[in-house]
Amino acid sequence: TTLDSTILPAQTNQSYYNNSPDIVNRYYWVITGHEWCRYKTYYNQPLEIRASTTINSTIELSPNPNNGDFKILVNAAQREKGTIIITNTLGEKVIEQPCITNEFIAFHLNRPPGIYFVNIITFSGYYTGKFVISK
Repeated sequence: TTLDSTILPAQTNQSYYNNSPDIVNRYYWVITGHEWCRYKTYYNQPLEIRASTTINSTIELSPNPNNGDFKILVNAAQREKGTIIITNTLGEKVIEQPCITNEFIAFHLNRPPGIYFVNIITFSGYYTGKFVISK
């Protein structure tokens, strides 16, 4: 396997489609990047699928139920940046914003009563919880 890139004529965007990738020999890769950093990622077939687990961390959401005013704290083993995504029961995104674990974040949601889900994504984990807005 090589890290040398091959330029494909007329393929100048991230939506390049290969309808017959050679997965067995790992001749399938994607160049991705963020700002000035570019890197090449090879596709690997997964060896197994495991359920997402949370280790040494909890989500504190209070009060629950609430009227749309509440605060969230992710108790994690280490302080790190992450993203909070709140969705409704239809899976529609209500809010998405950056966060830092081990710090409270206050919310004021002007949303109808119902059940909502909070997902917090960090480099070291994926944390989930739910709460109720009752007016």
